[in-house]
Amino acid sequence: DASTLPSLLARELATENVEISNFGESGYVSTQSLWRLMELLKSGARPDWVIFYDGANEVFSSLQNGVAGLPQNEANRRLEFNVLSDGGQSARLVLNGFSGFKRVLAKPASVPDVVALAEQTARDYEANLRLLNGLSVEFGFKVLALWQPVIFTKKALSPSEQDELGSSAQVHRDLWLQTRERLRLAPLSTLGWVDLSAELDAEVAPLYLDFCHLGPHGNALVARGIAREWRATN
Repeated sequence: DASTLPSLLARELATENVEISNFGESGYVSTQSLWRLMELLKSGARPDWVIFYDGANEVFSSLQNGVAGLPQNEANRRLEFNVLSDGGQSARLVLNGFSGFKRVLAKPASVPDVVALAEQTARDYEANLRLLNGLSVEFGFKVLALWQPVIFTKKALSPSEQDELGSSAQVHRDLWLQTRERLRLAPLSTLGWVDLSAELDAEVAPLYLDFCHLGPHGNALVARGIAREWRATN
């Protein structure tokens, strides 16, 4: 926990009179974070600031599902929902060591129209930012919405990072880059959006554990960038 972004951000802001709470969830897209925030607000939470940290999950979910705005792994939920509607076949697949699920999930997906899907992903994310800002007006908090760095733009790659980049599908890279470009072209700064995607591009040290998750040093550098942006807008 000491090396998570909220902990490291708290360390960066140790001289400020702030208390930071971590509501991050594994694999959440911004729509799920927005739902979580609404539940917190309904229960009486009244933050001064709300910070979203997005990007990797938004794009990956769009690629995985072929459409923007859905949570990740919707195929799993469809299988779970239908587990009793096919005469128990899905249940038998579960009992047979997941081999059936592996066959289902291993079917190659059709190659998406990257341009159209990037536009859809950016539009969906912008809509969530507008909803987030509407909540900020009603409930009196400020917004910082950060687009996170990923390995696709890092210039100096370690051997492990080169392997990770090489294992990433070209369509995934293209979709992430085009989505980011569309967000950059949109007037989102008034919505609290800050593009941190280039924050680590010039770093020589190995930082990435996979295409988006960082080790402690990488998280510390990102936390420094978040603190900088927070001070600039506070």
